[in-house]
Amino acid sequence: MRNHLNGTQTRIDAARGGKLDYSHFVHTFNEIVPPSEFAAHPDWFSQVDGKRTAENAQLCVTNPEVLARAIEVVRGWMKAAPGAAIFSVSQNDCFQPCECADCKRVFEEEGQAWSGPYLRFVNAIAAALGKEFPGKAIDTLAYQFTRKPPEKVKPLANVIVRLCSIECCFAHPLDSPAALDEANAKFVYDLGEWSARSQRLYVWDYVIDYSHSIMPFPNLTSIAPNLRTFVKNGVKGVYEEADYFTPGGEFAELRTWILAKALWNPEYDTEKAISEFLAGYYEDAQRPLAQYIRLLHDRAAQQTIHFNIWAGPDSPLFDEATLKRSDELFDQAEDAVHFKPAVLARVETARLPILYVELAHTPSAALLERFDRIARASGVTKINEWQSYDAWLAEMRKLAK
Repeated sequence: MRNHLNGTQTRIDAARGGKLDYSHFVHTFNEIVPPSEFAAHPDWFSQVDGKRTAENAQLCVTNPEVLARAIEVVRGWMKAAPGAAIFSVSQNDCFQPCECADCKRVFEEEGQAWSGPYLRFVNAIAAALGKEFPGKAIDTLAYQFTRKPPEKVKPLANVIVRLCSIECCFAHPLDSPAALDEANAKFVYDLGEWSARSQRLYVWDYVIDYSHSIMPFPNLTSIAPNLRTFVKNGVKGVYEEADYFTPGGEFAELRTWILAKALWNPEYDTEKAISEFLAGYYEDAQRPLAQYIRLLHDRAAQQTIHFNIWAGPDSPLFDEATLKRSDELFDQAEDAVHFKPAVLARVETARLPILYVELAHTPSAALLERFDRIARASGVTKINEWQSYDAWLAEMRKLAK
């Protein structure tokens, strides 16, 4: 509350000002029509390569029976959650859109954009429920295969499109020149096209590495510039997906501090945010930690090293000289606060990312035990979005010598 953080996952009750409340936050097609209904209604699901399937697939969004079902399901959601403002009708987290004749026809009519049939589907639901539930909005995704904007259909006033930046590099600002980062330039183009079509455009942004959430992720200086790009393009809301699944993620507290400041004021100076947080949280260790942060971010910028959300410890960012200098700086940081156990524990947690990379390069039994001691004290339960810490540790112990 003090940092003005808001969103569906925050724990802020009405007495403390309340929060934005979603119902059925994302990837809801399976909730609208469960795959268990495939045997009875195969034509409600994707046709892929001439065959209907409900396995890692989508709904047939041009089927009128699917639309009727969706309207009734979402009506039920709205009745059951009167305090929610936004209800997500959005594709499953996979590919395989329906290629039946009707879906392909709309795909072609909309400039070979899969967002076309999906947005028409969501608009129809929003139109059917808009008068019955004024003030409620239907939310959908422009994500992976639906990221390309449609040529004809536009979102209705009570439809929110959440454009996802999942393909981008986050070591450099999104508005970097195309010669520096083609993926980012393409995203910003799509951002402008969706902005021109939408009354309520949101962005689903990513701020950690989902394959290696403890590994260094040099995006701290890109967060505020990216938010300024969103504002410039008329974005009305941003969801910053961070390390929601475990404590101990790389600079999780610092990253959240930067986000809290920049979301309310995109002009907030990132260096100021980093400096004030390091001073308050790491105390006498602030100077070597500031040098460590600058070391990684300057190297990524100057060497044009790209970082998407699946980058690994084999990144050229982590050369021998950089790891050696990082260890020197963390030695200084730990020495500066060795007499303050609580602060020292924070510094040790901040060092986990460098230890993680070193373990990936050279699995050492002694280093692994050091990592494990700190990780357990830090409350780490997962090593990435899908793998438990204990499972990863068991694998590493087989490799360590």
